[in-house]
Amino acid sequence: MSREIFVNMLDDAMYAGTKLIITTKERGKIIGVPHSVDHFDTDDDRWGYVIEIGEHLVDTAYIDEITEIVTSPVPKPEGFIQVTAKLVSGE
Repeated sequence: MSREIFVNMLDDAMYAGTKLIITTKERGKIIGVPHSVDHFDTDDDRWGYVIEIGEHLVDTAYIDEITEIVTSPVPKPEGFIQVTAKLVSGE
């Protein structure tokens, strides 16, 4: 799966205010709402999303470390939908 899917899910969640469960390679799960894109001046090839994990707490999910994103259930007229995207290339 292309990392572009992760970027699209993070962008959509950021504008909709959707809570995500983001699984990373080494840091475990980051649960929260994407707030903004964070580009690091010290490493032009690395960027991520600032995730609000609490009222006054944030963490950064780097695109190159994400292995899975699960959305919180979204209410629909016929029930709830949950979306999951996983990195399956073995990177």
